[in-house]
Amino acid sequence: MVADNVFIVADDGQLETTGGTSTATPLWAGFAALANQRAAQAGLASIGFVNPALYHIGTNSGYTACFDDITVGNNTNNSPTHFLAMPGYDLCTGWGSPTGTSLIIALTQPDGFQITPGRGAVANGPAGGPFTVTTETLTLTNAGKTNFNWSLGAGAGWMNVSSSSGTLTAGGAAAAVTLTLNAAANGLAPGVYTNQLWFTNLSSGLAQLRQFTLEVGQELVQDGGFESSDFAYWTLSGDSSIYDINYADYAYDPYGTVNYAPYAGNYFAALGQASNLVYLTQALPTRPNQLYLLSFWLQNPLEDTYNPTNVPGDNPNQFVVRWNTNASTTNVIFNQTNLGPFGWSNFVFTVKAWTNVTTLQFGGRNDNDYLCLDNVSVVPLPAPAVQALAPGGGTFQLAWSALAGANYQVQYLTNVLQTNWLNAGGVITATNNPMIFSQGVVPGAQRYYRVALMP
Repeated sequence: MVADNVFIVADDGQLETTGGTSTATPLWAGFAALANQRAAQAGLASIGFVNPALYHIGTNSGYTACFDDITVGNNTNNSPTHFLAMPGYDLCTGWGSPTGTSLIIALTQPDGFQITPGRGAVANGPAGGPFTVTTETLTLTNAGKTNFNWSLGAGAGWMNVSSSSGTLTAGGAAAAVTLTLNAAANGLAPGVYTNQLWFTNLSSGLAQLRQFTLEVGQELVQDGGFESSDFAYWTLSGDSSIYDINYADYAYDPYGTVNYAPYAGNYFAALGQASNLVYLTQALPTRPNQLYLLSFWLQNPLEDTYNPTNVPGDNPNQFVVRWNTNASTTNVIFNQTNLGPFGWSNFVFTVKAWTNVTTLQFGGRNDNDYLCLDNVSVVPLPAPAVQALAPGGGTFQLAWSALAGANYQVQYLTNVLQTNWLNAGGVITATNNPMIFSQGVVPGAQRYYRVALMP
């Protein structure tokens, strides 16, 4: 059960957030009360001692419908003998957290209306598309003893639904409902959009939710600023000298010099293993052949915190960035040793995904101090959209939508039958939106221009 950042009103009307066992326990009690209420309505006994039922559900096909399987996060506290979240049951998160109605149905079985898969879907991509998931098919079955009609409530305008009602025969054939992103999805501005689809058994009145989430132009890295304070969503490997540092706790070294400070927020990652690299790794949902903008901030502190007699930026040190493009190839996009001292600096790369899951990994070593990492970001790059072509006075200006930090190349053809595009000037790194390219008009020449994203 969720046990952190739960909003409450307590202590004579104070607005607070709370967590821990004292939060999860009453939430489970409330959930059990709802399950017992549903059982009473169906003329069934209360759920009673629920552990055997939960473990039975967790080891059968209904698991994903009944639990949010928490697969990222940990309670290691930098100890390799403690526990990591992983698929299925684990000693960090148990079975996960209840999904709500689906688990209540499994515990009380008021009717046989079953919908698979038990979860909705999440799609992401740049503004204008394409997206990682464009279609999802749900299968509806009736495992009960009587026939019933079902209906689907209205959904979002950016998604088409193949069917919104029907009849399910007891033990009979299944019905398929296909959800498909339509052209309106490509016109959505950057943001997070949800389509809540309620399927209702019109005989029992029971409604079940399947949610489709569309993330347009959104950040893919979870906890990229390390503000969770425990490397939630990141996997730690290598030796133990890697810390999620709170500026308030570690800002001042023993000699009174402000040395460590985050680039933003309150926390940052400090990689300081001697002799060996330590690693921070996260798997990202990507779309094959999509370009992404990877950005992060790095610093090599200007002074050794614990031994100021050391030379600033004392060596040896090393910092590595890997973008795992497929199962057999690891693309090293940055690898530097013996870095000199420098303050917070932004590193930006345009990278390409080849599979639907891409691994981002940072490796660090600093034998005498720490390399500090903050504000890691990966966002999908939208295709440049030309906004205006303005000739005049012997020159023309080409304007297009751009994402700051991305690399663009203006190219041209002199003949529509030509196959090789020629570069007009050098690669341009966008600093704002829109970007404007100027060039002199070639008298008597006809040219066809485009703007291309560059890796």
